[in-house]
Amino acid sequence: MSLRIRIYTFLFGNLVGYDMLGNHYYQRKSNNNRAANNGRSERWVVYNGVIEASFIPPMWHSWLHHNTDDFPSDGLTKPNKKKIEAARSRVSKKYFPPGHMSLDKKRTQKKRNYQSWSPEA
Repeated sequence: MSLRIRIYTFLFGNLVGYDMLGNHYYQRKSNNNRAANNGRSERWVVYNGVIEASFIPPMWHSWLHHNTDDFPSDGLTKPNKKKIEAARSRVSKKYFPPGHMSLDKKRTQKKRNYQSWSPEA
């Protein structure tokens, strides 16, 4: 987490809760004279480790985007110490179907079972 985010969170943030992955969720302390965000309170997350949006549980995502004002029932539980795996699309463990060009194997050519149309015939 950058120094700028830490200072901003310290000055303006009010800890609302944290999830099983150790992410902390904050809401702005006071929203007086705030024209931004259509008058709604400002909410943000401070990730524990990898900054990846897929690591936010659905209920906290709903709270962050003002779909609900209720805090998730699993809020303020002890963070889980298990190792979290990043999304597979961003790591070297990507899935490629058989015959994909990124694999070192050559693609097999399928035998044509049709005749192409040509205007001369």
